[in-house]
Formats: sequence, C-alpha cells, structure tokens
Amino acid sequence: MATINWGAPQLEICKLENGVLPSSPSWIKLDTPAEGTVSLETTEGEKTEALDEAGAVVDTRKKKNKFSLKFSLFEKKGKEKPIEDEDGLITDNYAIRLTPEDKTTYGFILKKCAVSFQYTFSAADGGRWVYTFDALVPEEGKMLERYIAGK
Repeated sequence: MATINWGAPQLEICKLENGVLPSSPSWIKLDTPAEGTVSLETTEGEKTEALDEAGAVVDTRKKKNKFSLKFSLFEKKGKEKPIEDEDGLITDNYAIRLTPEDKTTYGFILKKCAVSFQYTFSAADGGRWVYTFDALVPEEGKMLERYIAGK
C-alpha cells in the first residue's frame, strides 16, 4: 500500500444531465492514459490589494482557484474516442473522477467541466487524443472534491 496518491490513475467520466451530475452516475472507465500525461493544473485565484498612499497593504481579497485536468490517450485500433468532438469542440459538460493506483488513498472528482479535445500525432507515439477538463462551478459542492474509492 502506498502512503501517497501517486502512480497510474484510473480515470472515469460521466456526461452531465441538465448540467448536473446524476444522483446515481454511470461512470465510464477510460483507457490507461499515456505515461506522464495526467496532470491537474491549479491556477491560483487572482489577488486584489487595497493600498494606501504609502503603498502599504490595507486589505486583500482573492478569487477562487481554477482547476484543469489534462491527459492523453493513445489512439488504438478498434477503440473509439470516449467523447466525440466537432473539430475539437465538445458542447456537453462532463464530470471526471480520478482514482489513484492505491485505491485507499485520496482521489478527486471535478463535478462539472467544460471539455476540449486535440488530436496529436508523432512517428514515435502514433496518434493521441488529448483531453482537457476545465472545472466549472457545480450546482452543489466544490469544483474539486476529494474522495476515496468505495466510500
């Protein structure tokens, strides 16, 4: 068993119904991502400072962080894309769940995401489907929620 949530994660997606994650979601397991491509990027919320005439900080406030999960799947013979696009555009919103290799450590769910797609190709790797899930504010809860599989 691991102490930290590293290793090959399992990714699952669920199409939202009327913009909301269903109460009993039907998670679709994705193929194992290409090595080293699964990455959650957090952009710190913008900070606004109130300064006095001497330049001293009187007060500050921050906006919420932004979250973006990106990964690549190999284009394999006989496999269909998990989410269809129209020249990179995906109009439906999805939730995505990441379960670490050691299922007893914390994973996370992005409950509502705008999804984008890119197709890449190199002679070394062949075709790859690159998906980016940008977290949106869900109807309930946080944009990024931790969870442990099976709980």
